[in-house]
Amino acid sequence: EASGVLGYIVSQLELLKSIPPVLFGLILLWFSAGLSAFVDNVPITIALIPVLQSLEAYGFNIQPLWWALAFGAGFGGNGTIIGSSANIVVASLSDRTRSPITPRLWNRRGLPVMLLTCTVASILYLLLFPLFNDNPIPIIAIQSLGLAKRQGAGGEIRRPCKEEDRRSLIHL
Repeated sequence: EASGVLGYIVSQLELLKSIPPVLFGLILLWFSAGLSAFVDNVPITIALIPVLQSLEAYGFNIQPLWWALAFGAGFGGNGTIIGSSANIVVASLSDRTRSPITPRLWNRRGLPVMLLTCTVASILYLLLFPLFNDNPIPIIAIQSLGLAKRQGAGGEIRRPCKEEDRRSLIHL
């Protein structure tokens, strides 16, 4: 964020505002899946959260984009061993067996699974897109992690405290 890369990404994504929202969500889903296949999905998700928050300032409806990011980052991590911390742990433990999971073996199995799950998620995203606009759960989940910023009474931007998170979750 400090290097300005995320700001550049947001300014480029703003050019995509003319694209229908459902298509933009699909682009985000596949973009985050591709990144998550080669970089652990947790840092990718954390890096893209401020991008989504900035898009809201440009007038984007980001509610369905939270879902696209969750699907893309989650399923994309299955594509390679390094896509998810759990993959690394399993592959490392398999080294102690007679049939270890090598990166080549993982790619032959994991990449097709990633492509299939992202395709299914894309189809469901298309079909269920209207439902993704009304559900506040992803934003509250992001806020409970302390990653989302909230506006204070005086207009200042601040991070939520744990008590606010509990109250937000109770009012669902």
